[in-house]
Amino acid sequence: MNMSRFKIWIALMLIPAFSFGWGDSLTTKQRKTIVYGTSAVTYTAIMTSLSIAWYSDFEKSPFHWFNDNSGWLQIDKFGHAFTSYGYGLGGIEMMKWTGIPKKKAIIIGGLAGTFFQSPIEILDGFSVGWGASPGDLLANFAGSAFLIGQELLWDEQRIQMKLSYFPSKYRELRPNVLGNNLPTSILKDYNAQTYWFSVSPGAFSKNSFWPNWLQLSFGYGIDGVLGAESNLWEDDMGNKYDYSHFRRNREYYLSLDIDLTRIKVKNSFLRKWMRAFNIIKIPAPAIRWSPGSAPRYYPLFY
Repeated sequence: MNMSRFKIWIALMLIPAFSFGWGDSLTTKQRKTIVYGTSAVTYTAIMTSLSIAWYSDFEKSPFHWFNDNSGWLQIDKFGHAFTSYGYGLGGIEMMKWTGIPKKKAIIIGGLAGTFFQSPIEILDGFSVGWGASPGDLLANFAGSAFLIGQELLWDEQRIQMKLSYFPSKYRELRPNVLGNNLPTSILKDYNAQTYWFSVSPGAFSKNSFWPNWLQLSFGYGIDGVLGAESNLWEDDMGNKYDYSHFRRNREYYLSLDIDLTRIKVKNSFLRKWMRAFNIIKIPAPAIRWSPGSAPRYYPLFY
């Protein structure tokens, strides 16, 4: 299933998750009631809305699996992992705010992305047009595990998953799949997305000369991909499209980044928002490698 609507809800709920602090005078019981109650209502609303407004338009079938691991050059799996990772960051903050033991907060909160994304696969499994994807389920859990493991091991995120976006030329060729405007293309056009792993060498050594706020960032993206498996397709009217002249490429990047959580600011409200936006890769110089092509240098890449 296209995850665009679900990811919009994820994004809208993630930012407020970092803004807790207004209720410092509340008791632990009151905080638990707020967080658990809000999460339950939100979860129920999302699943009900999807079931009624989205899946009701498609023919039902017995539950079945669908292996889509070869699709989109696997960048969609990075998207699933990133969504679990990002939502888990907010989940951990919320769980810590309730006052429950730290380890418990990390595990429960860190699994928030898996809890919220994985039931979508169950709904997919009962739809004729799709199927439950084992690869998506694994990617959901991988994003959560990557987050939780670092919190338990280092009590911080030394290797951070981030996202960057720059409009591609392909959405105009297939707007119903890649997005017909800027907001939808941000979510649907995989050619325009780059997923990053940012790490500061200085975070691993107290005596390092490397500033711990300055990161090396390793990115993965794709280019020339107009369909999951190929650039050939047929629409509902029987019209055939052939864009096989576009080469479907994997792209690998090396760049610099900034860890906004390491920037010292006194304003607590600003600190929370900097934590929230730390999942976005900062524009910086970059080098790109792509199979069959010479390396390319970008003075500023995003």
